[in-house]
Amino acid sequence: MADKTGAVIPGAVVTAKNQSNGFLRSTKTNGVGIFIFSAIDSGDYTLTVKAQGFETNVQNGIHLDPGDSRSLSSIKLVPGAGTVTVVVNASETSILETGERSSLITAADLEHLSTEGRDVTELLKILPGSAIAAGTSGSFGNSSSSNGTYDPGQVGVGGASGSYSMSGSPTNGVSVRSDGVNLNDPASYSGSTQTVNADSTAEVKVEQSNFGADTANGPVVINAVGKTGGSSMHGTLYVHGRTYH
Repeated sequence: MADKTGAVIPGAVVTAKNQSNGFLRSTKTNGVGIFIFSAIDSGDYTLTVKAQGFETNVQNGIHLDPGDSRSLSSIKLVPGAGTVTVVVNASETSILETGERSSLITAADLEHLSTEGRDVTELLKILPGSAIAAGTSGSFGNSSSSNGTYDPGQVGVGGASGSYSMSGSPTNGVSVRSDGVNLNDPASYSGSTQTVNADSTAEVKVEQSNFGADTANGPVVINAVGKTGGSSMHGTLYVHGRTYH
């Protein structure tokens, strides 16, 4: 955190608010003006920065995908009265800092693309670098992969993670996580122990390379994030009624 001249601002109060459920996380900048939020849920956030003698800075529309590492070093505080608030739309600038190679299955994808088995791993076939397992034995007991192979689009209890090769990796090199929990079968590590249901999933991030030390297993990591409740009531009710007539 710094002012317009580049001078660091220690002790500034930084608050991140989840725009969906109102959850708040607060911290302070350290002696060199750096602040960190770790293990924060995915979603849309509003970031508020306050420091004595500076105008309050508000960053709107900060979206976090699963496993994201983002930098907000562009925030600059302006000297002035504390009652003045500067609001910035963060979506106007790119704040992605990680060098990972990844693909995202968004909430819109989950809503509009059909899945026969209601498992989000079926949608791996739409991602670049994905190949369908041919079903024939390859080296080290792994199935060879070919996009020319017939794909029924059907998934069993274990999901489709063991049926696809990503970026040339073996089919048993896919790690499936749901809200951080490892779902891979510990015996064969080629399938998951439960279905990642599309109806209860907000979005899915598939990391294929260049991920950091905080991401275990792989080389391909499927990280699914479940839907969470919001701070306001919403929903739909369908009713069928019949009168005595």
